[in-house]
Amino acid sequence: MLSPLTYQSVKETKASVASIEGVERPLPAFLRGSWVHFVAALLFGSAVLNVFAVLKATDAGHQVQCALSAAICLIAFVHYQQIFKIRTETGSRESFANSSVAEAYVDALRSSDWALTCPLLIVKLFLLVAPVEPWFEKWGAAGLSVIMVVLGAFTRLGCDDCAARSNKGSDCSLDTLSRLLGAASWICSAVIFAFLLANLYIHIDDNQEKRNILNAFFMTWVIFPAISLIAMFWRLVAGGDDPFPVPLSVIKDLFYGIGDAWTKGVFGIFSFCAAFGIVFP
Repeated sequence: MLSPLTYQSVKETKASVASIEGVERPLPAFLRGSWVHFVAALLFGSAVLNVFAVLKATDAGHQVQCALSAAICLIAFVHYQQIFKIRTETGSRESFANSSVAEAYVDALRSSDWALTCPLLIVKLFLLVAPVEPWFEKWGAAGLSVIMVVLGAFTRLGCDDCAARSNKGSDCSLDTLSRLLGAASWICSAVIFAFLLANLYIHIDDNQEKRNILNAFFMTWVIFPAISLIAMFWRLVAGGDDPFPVPLSVIKDLFYGIGDAWTKGVFGIFSFCAAFGIVFP
């Protein structure tokens, strides 16, 4: 399991690599700090509402769903707080000579978050839509979601997005092997993602409300593999001279934030409203 990396470790790494290139890479403070902080605040607020619902709701089913929502949002909030510290450290107030180092820390935090929250989200979806005779029951599907995240993390962190290397002295055969392993890992992760979608869509009844719930969730959840794929192709085209293009980094912060805010924060608010019979907008 990938463990969250601390602000102090980022500062130490910054000090050790600051003289590598001497190239300043100013990153937009709004997207780096304020946006990440907004997502964190939404997650925390949703968690508080669901803790209240667990204590006050009278229906046991709603209490379980709200407990899951609270755990999901709190886990994500803790990770986003760490990402916020990194983004403000590497924002417009200071420069980071090797931007790929900061990105590795942020993506390790994201992978740690997803490895913990994805199985809980899958269990929550099973409770919401109650699929009939699925191929995998909720705990089996939750286990598959962990494998999906680990495979995606291997592509990003273990194989560096299959990116090209600028080091001319590197072993080309090892570079090619790394890209092939990274691509195979990403494809396997994408196949599991598609399977998880089909496992729910195919096995729910004709209840339109349940289908609307799945549509609202998965239409946003597809952001994650889509942005991951875009990042891989972007870095392949960019080559090895710029380890991690700043525009791509901003796009990842923006869209991953939207995905986490919706699938965790907003869906948590939905669970809170359902627990008290409040009509969700």
